[in-house]
Amino acid sequence: MTLSRWPTTSVLSVALVMMACSLAAAGPANAATCTPTTRILDTLPVNAPLVISQRGHVVTREGEPGATSGLWLHRLNGGSTPITYANGTSPSVASDVNGRGAAVGTDGVDSGAIAPGVPWISQGGTASHLPNPTRAEPTYFAVSINSHGAVAGVATNYPYDPPTGTAFTAIPLLWSSADANPTDLSMPAGVFVVGFDQGSPLLDIRNDGAISAVLLDKNGSGTYLARWATPTAAPTLVAIPRGLAPVAVAGRWVVGQVGQDMFVFSPQAAVVISTAEPLFDMSVAANGTYTAMRDGVTVDYGIVGRGTTAPRDASQYYALADVAGSMGGQVALESPSSTSVLTCALGLPALSGVDVTPVVLG
Repeated sequence: MTLSRWPTTSVLSVALVMMACSLAAAGPANAATCTPTTRILDTLPVNAPLVISQRGHVVTREGEPGATSGLWLHRLNGGSTPITYANGTSPSVASDVNGRGAAVGTDGVDSGAIAPGVPWISQGGTASHLPNPTRAEPTYFAVSINSHGAVAGVATNYPYDPPTGTAFTAIPLLWSSADANPTDLSMPAGVFVVGFDQGSPLLDIRNDGAISAVLLDKNGSGTYLARWATPTAAPTLVAIPRGLAPVAVAGRWVVGQVGQDMFVFSPQAAVVISTAEPLFDMSVAANGTYTAMRDGVTVDYGIVGRGTTAPRDASQYYALADVAGSMGGQVALESPSSTSVLTCALGLPALSGVDVTPVVLG
């Protein structure tokens, strides 16, 4: 899912850094390579990509001045369809789309007003509201959808109580289908899902039904990668090193920021990726493929990578919106003149002038 810029945080403790090594000349994470290609989408003017599925479906937001902004589904085999409710209005925010073109998102959370969030799902371009849980929280987020149509989301009292408040709640939910009442996931005491000050909770559901989230202990004692094999089972918790600010989660992968740099984390390994320019707007797929932006002199440039190896260069493009891990790592792109899909992102050459620094875990 696409996320906004994360503010600069404190520099990672030297105690976490084992050694620095330059991997600028390293090859791709997998031995197989292919030639990167782009697929230009059938878009309206000023149409910004939001999310991409593993099969290459893309949801964009129309931003033509003087027109009503709306969401559009662009299919893998070409063509586009507006995403609308039965009354013709459009949902406001899309957070994910699956391989069948079903998208999810949340209305009412991006307007700046204090209003309850309303989760929605679209199938074939027709949007409808997901059933609300019978909970006291007024706001519900639909965050991630898998290929079977199961949706992971959150019930919360945000923005009525901010994440720093002692009464703040953020409980992960599962809608097993578009018309099913959601169920609470089993949660340890004293923790909550994070990510609300970025615009969306850090939560992901895989095609096998496993759910991941980034949780914070209410007393500030730690940040964790939580993974649920089933909604009723207690999650496994893996501590995320202190000083790291998570920005996105997918499967067992977390990406985020430390100072002006990027970190890529899994329970087995973690690295800090440093370039000459600050890194922001980060996203990650369930197979560890990630994207980030770096500040240029006049425009922003993009990098893509996989796992804990050196990133690939995508600087010929203006912006990287989202990444999906299948088919070589597809990336939704926004250039000054068009929106497109980059396939086989890992076939790009290694980025020059980058340091990949391993981080001690545990």
